[in-house]
Amino acid sequence: MNTKIKNVLKQTYLYKKINQNYRTQNEILWANIFNNTITGSKWLKDTSFSPGRHALGYPGLYAMYRILNEVKPNNILELGLGQSTRMIGQYAKFYNKNHIVIEPLKDWITFFNRNYNLQNTKIINLTYTLTTYKGIKKIKIFKNFFNTLKNNVYDFIFIDVGASNKKYSRIDVLQLIPNNLASSFVILFDDTDRIGEYNTIKEIESKLNKLNIKYCKGTYSGTRDTTIITSKDNEFLCSL
Repeated sequence: MNTKIKNVLKQTYLYKKINQNYRTQNEILWANIFNNTITGSKWLKDTSFSPGRHALGYPGLYAMYRILNEVKPNNILELGLGQSTRMIGQYAKFYNKNHIVIEPLKDWITFFNRNYNLQNTKIINLTYTLTTYKGIKKIKIFKNFFNTLKNNVYDFIFIDVGASNKKYSRIDVLQLIPNNLASSFVILFDDTDRIGEYNTIKEIESKLNKLNIKYCKGTYSGTRDTTIITSKDNEFLCSL
């Protein structure tokens, strides 16, 4: 291995370590901000969250709390059962709002239901099927997704389900735009530092632009990125 290649590899390694340390520091900062923000909350009483790894991180939890606490959405769709469900479920119970969760794993639903009893939260098990999107084959989507959800209009959609693809990931939400998306809306999308999720965000933006739907976008970064897309009236959420 020649010296030039060694130097490139060394610089790449150092960049990755610096970026990792920067993200870790951001995560710690967001943890402090989140914990300070929820102190004394009227509706969030169970705060024993376990963020990170496969679960939503602190930047996402913070953004979600601010969305719920300040926008007060009426019809919430969550793709992926987890830590976020516990927060949204408490909000939905306290304010008597509608909360639907789509989850592909039956065993996880059973385990969750044994440990948590969330009123106003409806958990629906949908299995995966494969589709082709823009020439990319074998992309996971929920079977009967649109037919299951087509009778509601959602003002808050949170996406954190585990169906990842290198090109496009978690594209189900595109089926709900525009007819099932409220005029005043928030879409919160986790793991957008990954290329599949990043590309899906671009597809959402493209569809909104084609429909002439005005929106704003922001990203909250910790160990991972969480991206928010909102209607213009909720623009303040993009830079909290």
